[in-house]
Amino acid sequence: MAKKIRIGVFAPYREFSGLVKKIGRDFNAEFVIEHLILGDAVKAARKWLREEAVDVVVARGPTAQMVEKAVDLPVSVVDITNFDVMNTLHQARALYGAPIGFLVHRSNPFKLNFDTYKEMLNIDFNIYNYKNGTDLLEQIDLACVQGIRTMIATGSCIVEKARDWDVNPIFVHSNEESIRGAVARAVQMMDIKQENRAFADRLSTILKSIHDGMLALDEGGAIFFCNPMAEQLLGLRREEILGQNIKNLQNFSELMAIYDNGTRVTGEIVLYAGKEFLVNRMPIKTSGGGRCLVINFQGISKIRKMEESIRQKLHDKGLLAKYHFTDIVGRSPALIDVITQARKYAKTMSTVMITGESGTGKELFAQSIHNESSRCTGPFVAVNCAALPENLLESELFGYEEGAFTGARRGGKPGLFELAHGGSIFMDEISELCPQLQARLLRVIQQKEVMRVGGNRVIPVDVRIIASSNRNLSEAVKKATFREDLFYRLNVLSLYVPPLRERAGDIQVLFLHLLKRKEDSGIQGHLPKQVVEKLKSYPWPGNIRELENLAERYCAIGEDDPQGFTTLQSLISRLIDNNHVDVSKKPQITVDVGTIDEIETRIIGQVAGLYPGSREGMAKKLGISRTTLWRRLKTANQGRN
Repeated sequence: MAKKIRIGVFAPYREFSGLVKKIGRDFNAEFVIEHLILGDAVKAARKWLREEAVDVVVARGPTAQMVEKAVDLPVSVVDITNFDVMNTLHQARALYGAPIGFLVHRSNPFKLNFDTYKEMLNIDFNIYNYKNGTDLLEQIDLACVQGIRTMIATGSCIVEKARDWDVNPIFVHSNEESIRGAVARAVQMMDIKQENRAFADRLSTILKSIHDGMLALDEGGAIFFCNPMAEQLLGLRREEILGQNIKNLQNFSELMAIYDNGTRVTGEIVLYAGKEFLVNRMPIKTSGGGRCLVINFQGISKIRKMEESIRQKLHDKGLLAKYHFTDIVGRSPALIDVITQARKYAKTMSTVMITGESGTGKELFAQSIHNESSRCTGPFVAVNCAALPENLLESELFGYEEGAFTGARRGGKPGLFELAHGGSIFMDEISELCPQLQARLLRVIQQKEVMRVGGNRVIPVDVRIIASSNRNLSEAVKKATFREDLFYRLNVLSLYVPPLRERAGDIQVLFLHLLKRKEDSGIQGHLPKQVVEKLKSYPWPGNIRELENLAERYCAIGEDDPQGFTTLQSLISRLIDNNHVDVSKKPQITVDVGTIDEIETRIIGQVAGLYPGSREGMAKKLGISRTTLWRRLKTANQGRN
């Protein structure tokens, strides 16, 4: 059974308390009734508050106003209605006749239209306003001098004083419905208060249980909320700081890093007591028109542990990008240009199209772009569009519902786009998508939603698409094997990864790096010049993947001649013979058609790869002076930037 509400009542006259007792039977409440008004009622209300004797107060007229201002208790006011006043005026005229005086407190808590009363009842009376006891006596005295012999009042004390002046006092009584309404409002006020208190308790429990430290300050800087985590992180005791102005605290100089005059900030890293914290400060405007400041913070070390945990979970699911730009080996100008461009792309949310021959490291760039983007903590999902048959690829990309096809998993299965939500999806060899899947992919890019195979609902996804192809997609569009609209959606940011033969200067560095990844390469330092030249003379159609195969083969066989590297040279010669490469031919480069400036830039970039670190060799091969070469290199670099 619900606990009874305790209602304190200030009855201005005996009949009032009788009506309250009668009405009280209809409510689940206990009533504490006192026959007091004005100042005496205020004293009693303060006692009730100290002793927690009542939950809410019911009073009338000026008494209700005074109590409401004096104590922190909800007050329900009994209205004095027009009917009450008109009924009293009618009684006064019937009992005593005219002239009649009406005593009214200046605060006038009820709205009375005296002109209307005079007109409706065809009765004349004078109004006497007072604001305190002394003023009341003066007004009664004035009424007597003016010949008034009947006085109407709303307070019982006024009636008693009027009798001393030999006038006929008549008291305005409240009707039963007005009192019932006030009691009902009192009950409603407590119901709302209890609901608010329950909500505040729940909110406080939530705020106390969150793992962030939280402080709340009022407009003057006084702390009115501090959760246990804030105590723990800041080394403070809640009972010592609640109600205190933050600027008056003993360690305010340290707290200043977190408070910083209450300015709004999001994700600021500050140092407090030798520890790093991530701080958010939010000035908030309250419903009452005031302002407060909410500060929440957490330790950086905890955030790092959470990030590690997330990354570990993604790793366990195989949804993690392992490589970064720092993992890309090489220092040729062509490669550096691509890395610089890719880093810029990583800072955007746009779709990236990576092109290049097979084995050039397109997925390495895709993972690096993801890891340097704002999505780096999200999943990275890779799919080879050429590795799966059409029907299987559709269900893998978009998922399927239970019963979508024979053998469908119970409960269905989320697709790769769903798994990549909040992160990136790398679609390798996207040129191999069939027309049907091209249409579905276009919708995913445009609408940012997927529908599972056999499903009838759309699922919103937030995914960045990074695609790659070793084919010329422009030619595929011309041949109508690839949708033109999808091509333009994918080719927002294009990135070309050059083949190994266009950055021959990286071959030695790459080969040594690949050897170091093996347990024992047997090579210390650099390779002899003749070996390097032999490596460069081979065009490497399989690019880095083929170079890695050579490194692994070499490590497996071992070197019989550590000085002359005859084993390694033999392996390279075998590659050359097997691929029918004429090493006597002069080095060749391949340049795409463009403007004169673009062609020149590409030529210089590729020749630089053939002569890494040798400006003299480059100049000699190009048939220009070193000064002219320097000037052209500078112009080419500016064009690339």
